[in-house]
Amino acid sequence: MPAPQPSTGPQQDASGQFYPGTESSARYPLPDSNGGTLTVNTGMPADVRNYGPPPSFQSLDVNHDGRISESEAQAYPPLDNDFLHASGQGKSISRAQYEKWVQDQQ
Repeated sequence: MPAPQPSTGPQQDASGQFYPGTESSARYPLPDSNGGTLTVNTGMPADVRNYGPPPSFQSLDVNHDGRISESEAQAYPPLDNDFLHASGQGKSISRAQYEKWVQDQQ
């Protein structure tokens, strides 16, 4: 795939979605699209919510099986968003994995 073509920032429709100074953008040519491009805009979201400190393992493990499932992780959006990393690409998060994830967040 050809190297991305960096641009000066997000396109006009992305304005205001990113925290100032964190935005970047790249354009990729699309093969067989008669000159079409894919533009990828990235940055830190402008409206990051503070979800407070991570809840205890026990409060997330609602069925008390000793693991946090993907559906149980949805109770704390930062963990839900980071589920694949926290679980080591697995289907659930052990107490040790959760404690490591919490430490990594500090």
